[in-house]
Amino acid sequence: MRSLRTRRETKTYKGHTDWIYAVAVSPDEQTIASAGIDRTIRLSSRSRNETRSFTQPHVIRQLIWAPDGSVLISGSQDPLIRVINASDGSIERTLEGHRNWVLALSFSADGALLGSGSGDNTIRLWNWPSGDALAVLEGHTRPVLGLAFSPTGRMLASIGADTQVRIWDADSQNCLYILRGHTAPVMAVAFFPDGRRLATGGEDETIRIWDTETGTELAMWRIERPYERVNISGATGITEAQRGTLQLLGAIDEEY
Repeated sequence: MRSLRTRRETKTYKGHTDWIYAVAVSPDEQTIASAGIDRTIRLSSRSRNETRSFTQPHVIRQLIWAPDGSVLISGSQDPLIRVINASDGSIERTLEGHRNWVLALSFSADGALLGSGSGDNTIRLWNWPSGDALAVLEGHTRPVLGLAFSPTGRMLASIGADTQVRIWDADSQNCLYILRGHTAPVMAVAFFPDGRRLATGGEDETIRIWDTETGTELAMWRIERPYERVNISGATGITEAQRGTLQLLGAIDEEY
């Protein structure tokens, strides 16, 4: 963990034996849940030097807390959404409907809706806490990689490997806007606290800010690569493969 004020590391939690795909802070901000390739969920207390670990049947790709903090909801490398008891790690129930990995999960601000996104290119909406299936949102042409509900209402943003950002009305299930600008899979999405702006980040190395009321792009930042604008024209002693790698990292070669 790092302090937002000082940017210094304040605490390190250890225990996983492979990549971590998901981290989620409990509603009371006292417990950090983490999960990943090692098929375990680790619950680490922020105030006490205490960690509990639960083994799960599949690699976990996504993990969020239910609004009341009593259960965790996981998305894994299978089509099931699992509702997991946060006290003992037991699976209380599963939500079925997706036909591929579950890659994204998000709760609406009022806690009444659970959204899930999948490698089957669909978004599903579920009533919470009943778990009843409500709707299937279709439009993405490749896997849905992330979801975020607006903090001020029932607007839902989705991002995908198809480079699209979509804004949905979760009540009517209509797609309000398709936001185009990214040129590679979109990997991250978050609403601003006012709900009127949305931030997305993609493999095209850009961060984009969108107006959710008009669907227009407000700003774009590109993160500089390590060799940005370094001219390697005429450079000797490097292989073609190395030259290509340097170009991917931002170098310029006017001879190619």
